[in-house]
Amino acid sequence: MSFKEVKELRTSGKLDEALAMAIADLEADSVNIWNKRSISWVYYAYLKNNTSVSNYGSFLSYIQKIFDLGIEGDEAVMLNENVAIQLGKVVYSIYKEREVDFNKIDQLFEMSKKIVNGKPSKANSFLIKAFLKGGKTWPKLIDFIDFFGFESFQESDFNSEEFEGKAISSTVEKYYNAYAKKLIDSSKDMNCDREEIQIRINSFLPILDTQISKNPEYQFLPYFKAKLLIQIGKKDQVLAAFLPFAKRKKNDFWVWEVIAETFTKNDENNFACHCKALSLNSPEEYLVGLRKDFAEMLITRRFFAEAKCEIIKLIETRTKKGWKIPNDVIAITNQPWYASTIENKNNQSFYSKYSLLAEALLFHNIKEEIIVVEFVNYDKNVLNFVKDETKKGFFSYKGLIGKPVIGDVLKVRLDGNGKDDRYQVLTLVKENKLNSPALNFFSGKVKKASDKDFAFVDSYFIEPRLVKKFNLEHEQEINGIAILSFNKLKEKWGWKVIDIMK
Repeated sequence: MSFKEVKELRTSGKLDEALAMAIADLEADSVNIWNKRSISWVYYAYLKNNTSVSNYGSFLSYIQKIFDLGIEGDEAVMLNENVAIQLGKVVYSIYKEREVDFNKIDQLFEMSKKIVNGKPSKANSFLIKAFLKGGKTWPKLIDFIDFFGFESFQESDFNSEEFEGKAISSTVEKYYNAYAKKLIDSSKDMNCDREEIQIRINSFLPILDTQISKNPEYQFLPYFKAKLLIQIGKKDQVLAAFLPFAKRKKNDFWVWEVIAETFTKNDENNFACHCKALSLNSPEEYLVGLRKDFAEMLITRRFFAEAKCEIIKLIETRTKKGWKIPNDVIAITNQPWYASTIENKNNQSFYSKYSLLAEALLFHNIKEEIIVVEFVNYDKNVLNFVKDETKKGFFSYKGLIGKPVIGDVLKVRLDGNGKDDRYQVLTLVKENKLNSPALNFFSGKVKKASDKDFAFVDSYFIEPRLVKKFNLEHEQEINGIAILSFNKLKEKWGWKVIDIMK
């Protein structure tokens, strides 16, 4: 037996000599485990030298020779770990080719089944990364994930990585995303077994939930959960699942497309979501489908000027890209109303009318509150408000409302507990009704001392500005509106007049 000599030849790079000696040993005693181990590592050395696509045939030959030896036990575990790494390198090299040969990928997947044991390991992680590299186009991705399952990860696989200064999603996140997308795509295939896909989705959702809970930083998992729920008809659960993601990505048009899918085509919320999606600054080539769908909604609602605007934009984009104009779009341009309608230059102001309704969907689980504007700083776009004796504060109204005035009643959703009385507004709508516990209608006689520039009606304080504006005199009968106000000096609540009706 020449085990030591074979190893020395192999490690010094004299592979042909090492192989010849190892073959001789094996022929002399084919059942000797040491002889099998000796030649297996020589085959592995050849395997390692043949991981390029051009040497694919040689790689298959050597890996098969290793399999044929039938080595078992700890030695097999160590050998298989190393072989798996080399197999993964071949997978990577195939995916780098201009045209990927998926038959080879399929072959290597079958071979990988013989050398991995499903337990977390460096080799398992490397193979998963390698096969996942072309997961978007590999037809057998679902079979691959079925085999590897969701327990084959090392701790490091859960961590995001960095390449050339850019953050890259973790292996686990990519794995889950790829599987979810494959299920979604499969469910849209008219030739798929819909019952099987439904079973797969229902089995995967609890696994996905666990990962979402454990790793909230995995941004796209809630998105894929929402899409999967839509595919199995559980639209009523989508919004709750999708909200964490949607709030972070609310400036991406496709987020609003997903939310729109949770409502029927004629639902006002669906319409509003299309408005919000199209109001965002997005590349036109991504919007052609959205514009067509929205144009059809507009036509149904007889918003012809707006519809024509959408059709013109999508035709311009398709023409510029050299894409075919769909027959149903051509049919729209041939409708009688189209020629006689003067289109809008753009629909941005139209979108704005409905976008607030869409934005409110993101925060539907946060209770709306009625507040009253108490003071406005127009230079800083900040207003102070009061709800009742339990809540007051201030926030920036920029982009939410035109020009608020003291006494305006607003329906809002506020974020947080108001640190130092500062709040962030999530949604805001101006109310027409003066209905709030922070407003009070009063009537009575003015009480004003001759040497003072302020006055009262009972406990309602009238500031000097209003006294002067309305030329108020002592004992004058007036009616008016007062707002609840906190007096910082006296540290107590009171009423302050904001308008007078003689």
